[in-house]
Amino acid sequence: RLAIQAAGVQIKVAENDLLPRFDLIASTGLQGMAGSPHVAGRELISADYASYTIGFEFEYPIGNRQRSSLLRARKFDRSKAIASFQQSADQIAASVKERVRQTEMALDILKIQDRVVAAYKAELTGLEALEETRKGGMQPEFLELKLRSRERLAQAEREKLQSLLDYNTALIELRRVTGTVLDLPGLKISLP
Repeated sequence: RLAIQAAGVQIKVAENDLLPRFDLIASTGLQGMAGSPHVAGRELISADYASYTIGFEFEYPIGNRQRSSLLRARKFDRSKAIASFQQSADQIAASVKERVRQTEMALDILKIQDRVVAAYKAELTGLEALEETRKGGMQPEFLELKLRSRERLAQAEREKLQSLLDYNTALIELRRVTGTVLDLPGLKISLP
């Protein structure tokens, strides 16, 4: 935005350069006319021989190709700054949309993993209930089935934790892209 504003100022300067110029020129001068430096110095201090000049200068450019081309270049620079701003805005919007999609996908995976863990817990609870009804009649195949069920539950819980980590990472990335990381609850900024 600042680049666009600066380019706008440059356009106004170039437009002003196209206008005719009317300048006031004024000058003063002091001289010491004596033959010795001592007396000439006194004449300078007392301003005995002061001269004054005043004049006007008017300039009206005919054709003015150079300044017209400079104005076109400044307008082109402003258009370039606007295009750059729009490109940046588009890139940010695309990045935010991508992060939102990743966050939603991570949340969906987390919900699925939560259901998987619940299913494996239900399976293990059913096996434990079956074990209590058999009372001591434990067979090696049943024990192996129960151990595999515990192993699958542990693996599902690890995957759920990984999904939770991925979801939180996606949330942080979304906040980073949108510039709201410092708005996180519980985040304190310490300044020296």
